[in-house]
Amino acid sequence: MEPSVTDKATEIKNKILAFLERNGPSLPVAIAREVGINSLFSSAFLSELLEDSKIRISKMKVGGSPLYFLPSQFPMLESFSRYLNAKEREALFLLKEKQVLKDIEQEPSIRVALRGIKDFALPVIIEESENKELYWRYFLLSEQEAKEKIVIKPQIQQISQQIQNPQHAQRITMKILPSKIEETKKLDIFDKPEPRQKTAEEKSGTFLDEVKGFLFKNSIELIGIDRFDKKEVVGKIKLNGKELLLVAINKKRISEPDLLKAHKKASLLNVSYLILTKGELPKKLKEMIDAFKNLERIEKIS
Repeated sequence: MEPSVTDKATEIKNKILAFLERNGPSLPVAIAREVGINSLFSSAFLSELLEDSKIRISKMKVGGSPLYFLPSQFPMLESFSRYLNAKEREALFLLKEKQVLKDIEQEPSIRVALRGIKDFALPVIIEESENKELYWRYFLLSEQEAKEKIVIKPQIQQISQQIQNPQHAQRITMKILPSKIEETKKLDIFDKPEPRQKTAEEKSGTFLDEVKGFLFKNSIELIGIDRFDKKEVVGKIKLNGKELLLVAINKKRISEPDLLKAHKKASLLNVSYLILTKGELPKKLKEMIDAFKNLERIEKIS
């Protein structure tokens, strides 16, 4: 009995989700090629998955197309920031460093750029002196955390500056007690903030930075990162004018399965591959690799 149309549709959707799980944010053409259907049908399935909130879509375009990704892969979008223009990358770097930026205090070109990087710069509206002011928060910072940085920090700084001036000591006491005591409690000014959970990029940043540092030091061009975590980085590089698959493994001793896994992925992409590891090759694995170097082919005796 042949599968129904519904079963086939479900199978295709599951293939798309599995592909994104393995590869991270991806272009629609790559998804269509993986699933084995044309771009038109692929777009229809992607639209359905978007409606069901199974996947998300970037506002940033890579070669004219958006990226599709799983909700949990949101932090991985930043690895595609190289596709932004120079001023947008500058705005993103500044926002990542400061976490929160007040729009009106930025130079005009940065203000324009912040409006262009909708995936990474999220607006926060704060009422100040009966006026509404626009701020931008870094996309991995929650809105609540952003508001705490915007509202609480300036108040603490103001109180701290006033305390240093003895002439204002009495006025400070009047300001905090008792009229503002309830407001202070609401703001939790003197409470220690709960530690923010580290993002996937922050957790894997050390190994990813090591890989980037090695490539830079050895004049190997990094074309892009397909996916990464604290154990592995997979991407594309250019070495001697040739594009290769990069597989960096955060182990002191890689195994035969590690080698076979990299080989299979490179075979699917029809490219050669380079493996980076933090340790020496096991003697047995090195001998096996050496044994295959001069192997022409294997024939079966019939």
